[in-house]
Amino acid sequence: MTVRSLAISTAQLLSIALVSLVAGLTFWASVPALLGWQSQAVLTGSMAPAVAVGDVLSSSRVDPQDLRPGMIVVFRDPTRPETLLTHRIRAIATDGTLATRGDANLVDDPFEVGAADVVGVARLRVPAIGLPRVWLAEGRWDLLAAGLGAVLTAGLVAAWPDRRSEPRVSGPVTA
Repeated sequence: MTVRSLAISTAQLLSIALVSLVAGLTFWASVPALLGWQSQAVLTGSMAPAVAVGDVLSSSRVDPQDLRPGMIVVFRDPTRPETLLTHRIRAIATDGTLATRGDANLVDDPFEVGAADVVGVARLRVPAIGLPRVWLAEGRWDLLAAGLGAVLTAGLVAAWPDRRSEPRVSGPVTA
């Protein structure tokens, strides 16, 4: 095996691995919708290290009486109802309101969350597949282009035909 053929084999193997990884992560971020779950890309680091920026969290509806401290919930932000937040339940008051906090935050959220504002409880975390959504929100067109270029290039390299196994013919060929 020549250095060139080893380099080609290595490039194809790495490309297949990258394409497979992206396809697998996309699968796991999308399939929960078949169960009626919702998926959201995490845009901030308030839940680090348990949930990183760019992870996708899939959540399912939950009966308010099943909520427990320690659960990660997705809820409507009481200060901006059009926005969803994902934080951990720290405590549940006797009236059913929730005290929440992001794992990376030092203090509880400055508001209480009504159980009716809980959209769901986190069931599945898919790492990093939401990074393009984060880059889009941040206007990072360079990262979007680089990521798309890397995946497309990997797809082309992975699909490139392997001509090393074809017989080499030298001299004239007659049919």
